[in-house]
Amino acid sequence: MTIRGFEKLLVCGSRFGGRLRSPARDRLCPAAGTADGLGAPAIFAAATGIAAGFFSALFGVGGAVMIVPFLILVCKLPVRLAMGTALAAILLTAIFGTVVFARAGVVDWAHAPIVGLPAVAGVIIGTWLQRRIQPAALLLLYASLAVGISIKLLLG
Repeated sequence: MTIRGFEKLLVCGSRFGGRLRSPARDRLCPAAGTADGLGAPAIFAAATGIAAGFFSALFGVGGAVMIVPFLILVCKLPVRLAMGTALAAILLTAIFGTVVFARAGVVDWAHAPIVGLPAVAGVIIGTWLQRRIQPAALLLLYASLAVGISIKLLLG
């Protein structure tokens, strides 16, 4: 896979799933430069990926917390497409992060499936619900969750 192909996959989403077609999906993300070459905004896309990976490893958070706003604000992707694309992008982060943390001996393999397996049910329910919520309301819920968690962490 070329750098441009990898960039399109991670930054702008893949082209599978014919029923999720949109103009944003069918063109190169503006943040990734032009069809003639990678422009300066591609550096921001890569920097977002680096920051997402860094904070995922540092704090154990999903990179989607950073990637979703980037895809919505910079790439101008629709909310649902940005959320799905972010999940695809953090798949790589999760795999490599797990390997690195496991090699360091800091993965509790007894608790990982207790949290992870039910999370699969949460993904199924969340995906079903997401398709039924208006994009503006979905964005408000996402922002509210981020602010609420931030306040809770700050106040202890």
